[in-house]
Amino acid sequence: MKKICLYSVSIILFLSIYTGQTSAAYLKLIDINPLNRVTLEFDTIPSQLISSLSDSKMLVSLNIGKSKFNDKFNNVSGLGIITDVYIKYDSGNTVINIKTKEKRGYTVIKYPFTNKLVVEVFQWEKLSPEEELYRTGLLAAEDEIISESVRNLYNASRKGIDLSAFNLGLSYLKSGYFNEAETSFKYSYHVDSNNIDALAGIAVSLNLQGKSAEAAEYSNKFADKCNCNFIFLPDTSRTVLDSTYLDLSHFQIPVDTLPTPVIASNDSTHVPAQTSKSDEIKIDSGNIFNSVEKFLIYAIIIVAITAIALLFYYLKWRKSQILLMQKQKATLFNESLNEAKSKIPPSAAVNRYKAQDKEQTTHQADKRSTEEQYNNFVSAEKMDKLGSIIESITGKSVDNYKQNPEIPNLNAKLQLANHLAEEQRKIKNQKLQNLKVSSLPKDKDKLSDVARKLGIEKGGLETKDAMEKIINDKDKLKNMSDKFGN
Repeated sequence: MKKICLYSVSIILFLSIYTGQTSAAYLKLIDINPLNRVTLEFDTIPSQLISSLSDSKMLVSLNIGKSKFNDKFNNVSGLGIITDVYIKYDSGNTVINIKTKEKRGYTVIKYPFTNKLVVEVFQWEKLSPEEELYRTGLLAAEDEIISESVRNLYNASRKGIDLSAFNLGLSYLKSGYFNEAETSFKYSYHVDSNNIDALAGIAVSLNLQGKSAEAAEYSNKFADKCNCNFIFLPDTSRTVLDSTYLDLSHFQIPVDTLPTPVIASNDSTHVPAQTSKSDEIKIDSGNIFNSVEKFLIYAIIIVAITAIALLFYYLKWRKSQILLMQKQKATLFNESLNEAKSKIPPSAAVNRYKAQDKEQTTHQADKRSTEEQYNNFVSAEKMDKLGSIIESITGKSVDNYKQNPEIPNLNAKLQLANHLAEEQRKIKNQKLQNLKVSSLPKDKDKLSDVARKLGIEKGGLETKDAMEKIINDKDKLKNMSDKFGN
């Protein structure tokens, strides 16, 4: 039953050519992946597509007619060269705007069987000659310049740009070269098995050649991989192409890479597959790198957010634990203190205070007693020394001076000191009286030596000398007598 339904695809295809598409397309998905590519998925390819590049070369606009879209895709942000994709209305038409960080060129690729449009941005000046052929072919295909599209895409495929095979197949299909379209689609699926539009292209090209049985096999394969409307509207108006661009011998396709064995075609342009080491599947390393790069960016962002969240909750938990521990310690201390207070009677604290006060009073009394004993000892020792000095000067016993009847209640130590000073004064006066003025030296330094040896002040000698001079000088004596009134 499934195969019978799929066989009806051919009828739908041809009927669609004449009936056209009457319902508006609905935009279901916007995906930026890799960082320089935007994929737009519809329920059906828009009947209108007009693209343009702003003068600044930083904004690509796609006018897709009366198409509708899901509001959640009104604005989508990107992390690479494509920064934003946003939608607006212009004169009743839906316009998709793709904004880039820097000046870029662009191309639009149609995937008609899965109802997708893919917009890629790039730098023209950094393209290799082969890549420039590929991009030029895509621009021509978008503008429906089929002969120019075939020429550039064919030359790009011969120079190793395998991605050109799919769009070359679409150009062959639109120009009526169904056999060449089949070969191109088969090679495209060979180099990129994720391109399921190539499977549908094979089915359509086979069906248009009248090979319905083979077409059904590829239709089944496509249906297993895609849940989408299988409608394509090729323009079968014949476009005559240069025979140079019909030789596809450079498309070497191993049989085991296709879903079912391929029945050899009678067309001389189809070359049987031959397996060799050169037939290994080619992979678009640039796309893989971009996918990995985007995955790593998302992974880093997720890890960073998770780490920040964990750190925040850890610090919050740690703070609550510290506060809880402090509260528990305070509670435990108060409980211990209250328990200790309950076990000690009030009288014990009073007795302890009295005992400490008594100990302190006793200690202070002992300290004062010790100081008095020390002072008495020192005083006695000093008294003995003073007594010895007085005895050596006066030749009298010290006991005669311990009590002075003239000064009652005078401290014995002061009495001895007073007597000592008096005896010293008498000795100095006696020495001065016995000293002859004529024997005094006139030189002041020598006078100082004499005073030091006699134990008297230098001033005393000078005074005695001056007084003797006055006494011996009758005139000076008379003048002083007159001056003081004697």
